[in-house]
Amino acid sequence: MLLIIGIAGRISRAAILHRVSSMIGIPMKADRWQKIEQVFHAALQRNPDERTNFLKEACAGDNELYGNVKSLLASSDQDDSFFEHSASALSAEMFADVVGETIGPYEVLSELGSGAMGIVYLAQDVRLGRKIALKLLPPQFTNDKDRLRRFQQEARAASALNHPNILTVYEVEQRAGLHYIATEFVDGVTLRQHMNTQRMSLDEILKVAIQVASALQAAHAAGIAHRDIKPENIMIRSDGYIKVLDFGLAKLAEKEFSPATPETNPGVVMGTPRYMSPEQARGLGVDLRTDIFSLGTVIYEMVTGRVPFEGVTTSDIIAALIKDEPESMRSSVPELPLEFEQVVNKALIKDLDLRYQRIAEFSSALQRLKDEIQLNALVRTNSDGARLSLKESDGSQTTTTRGIISTHPQLQHDTEPISKRSWIRWALPPALALLLLGVVVAVLSLNRPTTSLSSRISESAHGLTTRDGFISAARFAPDGKTIIYSAGFDGKPVELFFTDVQGSESRSAGIRSAALKSVSRLGKIAVLFDFELNWSDGYNGTLAILPAGGGKPETRIEGVDDAAFAPDGNTFAILRSVMGEQQLEYPAGQVLYKSSGWMSYPRFSPKGDKIAFFEHPLGDFSGSIAVFDLASQKKTDISTEWQALKGLAWNPNNDEIWFGGSKVAKTLSINAVSLSGQVRMNLYELPGIGARVDDISNDGRMLITQGTNHTTMTILKDKSPTEAIDSQHAWATSADVSRDGKMLLYYEWGYEARDPSNVNAVYLRKLDSRERIQLGSGKALALSTDGKWALALQPTKPQPQLVLLSTSQGEPKTLPNRGIKEYHYASFFPDGRQILFTGLEAREEAAIRSYVQDVNTGEVHPLTEEGTVALRVSPDGKRVITLQPDKTYYIQPLNGGEPKPILGLEADDEPIQWSDDGRAVYVIGPGEFATKIYRVNLETGERREWKDIDPPNKVGLVGLELNPGGILITPDGKVCIYTYWILLQQILSASIK
Repeated sequence: MLLIIGIAGRISRAAILHRVSSMIGIPMKADRWQKIEQVFHAALQRNPDERTNFLKEACAGDNELYGNVKSLLASSDQDDSFFEHSASALSAEMFADVVGETIGPYEVLSELGSGAMGIVYLAQDVRLGRKIALKLLPPQFTNDKDRLRRFQQEARAASALNHPNILTVYEVEQRAGLHYIATEFVDGVTLRQHMNTQRMSLDEILKVAIQVASALQAAHAAGIAHRDIKPENIMIRSDGYIKVLDFGLAKLAEKEFSPATPETNPGVVMGTPRYMSPEQARGLGVDLRTDIFSLGTVIYEMVTGRVPFEGVTTSDIIAALIKDEPESMRSSVPELPLEFEQVVNKALIKDLDLRYQRIAEFSSALQRLKDEIQLNALVRTNSDGARLSLKESDGSQTTTTRGIISTHPQLQHDTEPISKRSWIRWALPPALALLLLGVVVAVLSLNRPTTSLSSRISESAHGLTTRDGFISAARFAPDGKTIIYSAGFDGKPVELFFTDVQGSESRSAGIRSAALKSVSRLGKIAVLFDFELNWSDGYNGTLAILPAGGGKPETRIEGVDDAAFAPDGNTFAILRSVMGEQQLEYPAGQVLYKSSGWMSYPRFSPKGDKIAFFEHPLGDFSGSIAVFDLASQKKTDISTEWQALKGLAWNPNNDEIWFGGSKVAKTLSINAVSLSGQVRMNLYELPGIGARVDDISNDGRMLITQGTNHTTMTILKDKSPTEAIDSQHAWATSADVSRDGKMLLYYEWGYEARDPSNVNAVYLRKLDSRERIQLGSGKALALSTDGKWALALQPTKPQPQLVLLSTSQGEPKTLPNRGIKEYHYASFFPDGRQILFTGLEAREEAAIRSYVQDVNTGEVHPLTEEGTVALRVSPDGKRVITLQPDKTYYIQPLNGGEPKPILGLEADDEPIQWSDDGRAVYVIGPGEFATKIYRVNLETGERREWKDIDPPNKVGLVGLELNPGGILITPDGKVCIYTYWILLQQILSASIK
């Protein structure tokens, strides 16, 4: 649905005053109105106690003029919206006859609403068959051609931003004396209407404020100020999305003001005094910071139900704006967090130099508030009110372990945790690449017979968990008897549980969507909220340090991959990626080491003098066991060339590190290495996908996570039930589907691949039968439009290669590697003559970007700037979807034109496919273990739900495969195929002897 705003040129300001004169009983004298109007507006700019002297001087003995202006001022003082209402009434009368008429290409259907700036009509665009609306403005806003021209330029400039929170302007035109603007129509209500019908939760208030700030940030970056931010100019769509209206209209209503020009800015007076900034109220020149003050006013009203500066008359409001300070919001809402009030108060500072200088600063502060509130909502009261106490026990009493409670007050904010989609991400931090699967698979196998424990581990090993699901992490509590772990059981999101060393029935700690990272000897718990899953490990989340006994988190750090407490029980080390490079920090903020690959499982030695961790090449679980010495500030690799490294812990004697990994294919085991590099191998061999060492207690008891996994490829067809695709292999992953939806390209990897000599095998299968052919080896990437070639990645040495595999048993063609050390994903252009791929060059300081390679000549040239990646080529081969470094998706013309943001996208959306006609894209929406696919119109931003992605088996579900090929859609939208992963694990306990 769409909106048209129109500007009419029929009503003069004198006509409005004529209407006003009849309402208040002043005889109309046409030749007097210009003078009356001039003096009236000049008087409004004075404080009430200054007006009498001003009028005596301005009227200079003209008693009739003096009386007329005094009468108008008295009527205006009775209602500060007097002129607004009068203008609306007269506009409605003058334009009532446009309903049913056609203005330009728009047929006017009905009136939607009116205000001081004109009337909004619902209309139909007869060219495109879409509904729009029409706003007609009184000519006092259009008679000044220079102002009208500036307004049109500003309205077009704001719309050209293509920001999802800014109302899109389609057209600014004039027909038959009517100036009009065509914009998108918002199917929803104004913020004013919403506030009048219900009290808003603090979480909802922040969602609205952050989206408005986002719109202003985009406009301010283009040098555009709104100047009239108020609840009436903020629309809430039926799906909760925010749109900011009327960019440029406030500028149109203004005149330049100077002390020598008493007929000052009517836009200031006829605007919205309650939401003005002090500089606006004074009639001074304004800059972008005026919008910050106005947004602060709107937030204040959403919280308290009233504006911060009130008055009976307009003059009273202006005086309050200039002189008074707002009453504390907490006096009306005592439970409001102090931090919230401090953030908003800074936006309401009268001194421009002390206010937020940029809307981005205000927006960041609001986002931090929102994160903090969600975090505190996660750490909440359990039903029985008990606390999880993890302080060291003296042995005289049993540790209480019944849930962590939050003491932080809440202001009606939602208590359901909000997390990032918990989908599997093969792109491990800091890389953006897909896994190079070959090395990983060389040591991972499924369903092998369980071997017995080594003699070095006591036969007392036993299982501690029995429920179906995956284990994110497990740690001993300080008492050595309680075990805390995070897991996703029975298809539910990850949450914290506790049990004991006897394997008693696990109970929830009441903290959902939390991935455990570390437990300190003082009982503090480090968890990640708002994280992503890589297999069962949480990463790239918000680190929170929960105090022993519960309560408000002590620390919050965003973008953390892992964390470990030091032996002192208070300080901790973290792993996180900064500018695409992962670094080890201790304490947080002090960088100890940066990796050219990526790191995992940092663990302090019992003495606290060293930090052990795994260091991996990008996109792989192989690597080395490294130790960073805090005294010498040096990193040493004490053992290298390991595969499938998962989990490590120090032994109590501080001289050996135990870990999960393998040196030999098909032998997955627990091993130990001394600080001198002496290795003891195969201390415990495990079935399934191997072992992860989670923790070792002071008395030598070890926690191990062990399990198996598999994939399921699923197909959705129009008007057909969901069905699984029988791949005949546990690790089969979709890559591409033919345009007609009849052929599926996929690959098998792991030791059950059909060709024992290849850990990756590429297959093409008919979807209406079990018939398939093996095309070759490698990781399948894409199928050409004509179906004659499949593109695959082969992890050859010293450089990987892209290979074209014939689908008709022809000879493969190897594409030359032009200095690329990592290929991440690739696809064909529609004509099949070129390949689009994303990768990393083999040079220092290289950053990820996308390239085009000619299939015949092998020549390669960059397509995007470094840091920007291209995802999909349009059906006509003229545009690509790109992902910018700021995580914004654009449509990039291949002829060198300017990229445009994709309209209609929401937070966490990911485009996956073009429509057949190239006028829409299919995008994945956010979700936990299920999601929706939407079809988004690229011209209008209209967003329509298309399919539900809801894996039927959620037990052990660690996520959907989201890398290219993981979710496939045919261009006609009739077939959808997706792959998801199931991981089933349990916690074992064994005593080290």
